[in-house]
Formats: sequence, structure tokens, C-alpha cells
Amino acid sequence: MESAASSAQTALVQALGDTIDFVAAAAEQALGVACHGDDVVRALEQAARSPSWTLRFRVNEALERLKTRG
Repeated sequence: MESAASSAQTALVQALGDTIDFVAAAAEQALGVACHGDDVVRALEQAARSPSWTLRFRVNEALERLKTRG
């Protein structure tokens, strides 16, 4: 099960860079809710510099969710 979760997390991190905002935002949502770890935080921080205002806004929300989970 852990291998599948790791694969899913990797796919979601890659989807953060999708050129379609909806896909990247959906990946952000899933990462912010279901995933954790330094790799996820780094990927979200990188996505927070996206040219897409919508994605930046949503990524910052995900980062805040991760911070409150501890």
C-alpha cells in the first residue's frame, strides 16, 4: 500500500506543473489534504511561484493546511 501511495504522491507532485490550471489545482488540493513530507512542501513552495494567480492562491492554502496539521 505504501508503494501505491508513494507513486500517487509522485504523480501529484508532477501534476502541479501541468499547463492546465484545473489539473494543477486538483493536484494541489490532493497534496494539501492527503500527503505530507518535505518533498511535498518543496513542490508546493515551487508551485507557489507559478505564473497562474489561481494556482498560487490555492497552493498557499495547501501550505497553510499542512502547517496547521503539524
